[in-house]
Amino acid sequence: MRGMVSYRVVAVGYLVAWVAMDQLVLRSKGVIGEPVCFDPRYMWETVPAWRIVASLISVATTFSLVGLSLGLNRAAPRWCALICLLALLPDVEHYLALRWPCMNLVERLVYWAWVAVHALMSLQHVARWGERPGK
Repeated sequence: MRGMVSYRVVAVGYLVAWVAMDQLVLRSKGVIGEPVCFDPRYMWETVPAWRIVASLISVATTFSLVGLSLGLNRAAPRWCALICLLALLPDVEHYLALRWPCMNLVERLVYWAWVAVHALMSLQHVARWGERPGK
């Protein structure tokens, strides 16, 4: 008997949610109507250093969670999953402060769905929902 949902299924669901968010939210139009593009100068010059560190930690721990889930169908260390969950919070707050007025209802729903899937993936690794009983 296996756990509730395997780590691979959740990781694939996370990647699908990320692609949907990338296509619908991150590539959406700006206030003026021009496409919003990634500008690393903006990130490194105007964002406080602690938010940059939180973003880098969030990306690194997310890669480790998805990599271990897809590659080995194993749980990441609990501390890694907990850091992944906590490091997402400053990113969400910063993103919403910048983009929330520019987003329509569909983009908002897709964004919150991605945040929920990210949180569930992290919580699955913390609580070990994909483990086999007796291990």
